[in-house]
Amino acid sequence: MQVTLELPDALAEQLTSGGRDLPRAVFESLVVEQYREGEISRGKLAEMLGLSIWQSEEFLRKRDARLPFSNADLEADRAASDQLTR
Repeated sequence: MQVTLELPDALAEQLTSGGRDLPRAVFESLVVEQYREGEISRGKLAEMLGLSIWQSEEFLRKRDARLPFSNADLEADRAASDQLTR
C-alpha cells in the first residue's frame, strides 16, 4: 500500500537529519509507535524493518523505546530458566 502524507517542513527536516531516507524514517516511526503501544512484538518489529533481533534491540535503544523489564519479569525469566536446566 502506498500512502501520501503532507508533513511540515520542520518535521521533514528533523526526520531526514543525518541523511536519512524520509519514507524509511516515517515507516520506522510508525513501527516504533506500534511497538510502544504493545501492538507488535520486538520480533515483528525486527521482521518489518529487516533487522536481526540484536539489531532491533539497538534500534529500540537509540529511540528510547525498549519496554520496561520489571523485577517480576526477571523472576519469571529466572523460574523459566531453572525449569529448563533441570
